Amino acid sequence: IWAFWRAYHHQRWRDFALSGALVGLTLYTYLAARLVPLILIAFAMGLTLLPRLRPPNLGLRRLWAGLLILCAAMLVAFIPLGAYFLANPGAFFLRSSYISIFSSDPTGGAASLADNALRVARMVLDRGDMEWRHNLAGRPALDWLGILGFWVGLVIAFVRFLSKPR
Repeated sequence: IWAFWRAYHHQRWRDFALSGALVGLTLYTYLAARLVPLILIAFAMGLTLLPRLRPPNLGLRRLWAGLLILCAAMLVAFIPLGAYFLANPGAFFLRSSYISIFSSDPTGGAASLADNALRVARMVLDRGDMEWRHNLAGRPALDWLGILGFWVGLVIAFVRFLSKPR
């Protein structure tokens, strides 16, 4: 993201290439990194479609040309992992299907999005995950002071959001 921000501000080809190479390497780190290219594309789309967000000196043609360079560098960095996924297509979706919010729950019933949202809320507030590798089994992620700070922060954020002039 730092490299992309630098490329966005300076609009130099080498910065776009560095950003693309780093995004491509990021895809090797964790599955959620697969969303990073989408974030960059959403940012560029926002600048393109919402002119009031765009700085006056920003050249859209140069930005999109830079994004093409970024994509090319990202693809070059991704080639070995992409080749592995082509040879082992199950590896691409395996972990994603295991942790999906729509996957079946361990007891055999189908877990809905609402069930999972409730479990996450309870994990933070009153009953932690029973898996020892995630936290102290059965203990909430936050203590009473953390819960108090969580709710105060949430209320402040909500009030500021509502009072922000549009």
